[in-house]
Amino acid sequence: MKHHQQFSTIDKDDFCQILSLPLPIRERMVERIKQAVHEQKNNILQQAFEEKLLTEEEYNSKYKDRFYGDLGADSFIDYLNAVMNAKEGCFLTDNERILKVRKDLEQRYGLKIATMEEVKKMMEEKKIN
Repeated sequence: MKHHQQFSTIDKDDFCQILSLPLPIRERMVERIKQAVHEQKNNILQQAFEEKLLTEEEYNSKYKDRFYGDLGADSFIDYLNAVMNAKEGCFLTDNERILKVRKDLEQRYGLKIATMEEVKKMMEEKKIN
């Protein structure tokens, strides 16, 4: 089984400690994090190309730089990562750009895309039934 790159989270306590550091140190940390995210994005894309989920040409013509969210993350890369790692379930997002084309993406890649509100509604409906 192939190991896929995954994004990691920052613990809340660690994050609070980071905020208390002097500004120049925080700025250097942010630059290192941005570089690591860029490298992870490239690794995820490379794995997707190797696994023939899509070609580089297809990525460049259809998906590249089209799905950045409000926080600056590329939701398409996140979706590809989820496709390569998910056994079942869905990809949660509030990115309007990716939600507009979700039917095409779901059909192409096989992983459902939903908003948190949609998942909450589905869970409530299951409780009622």
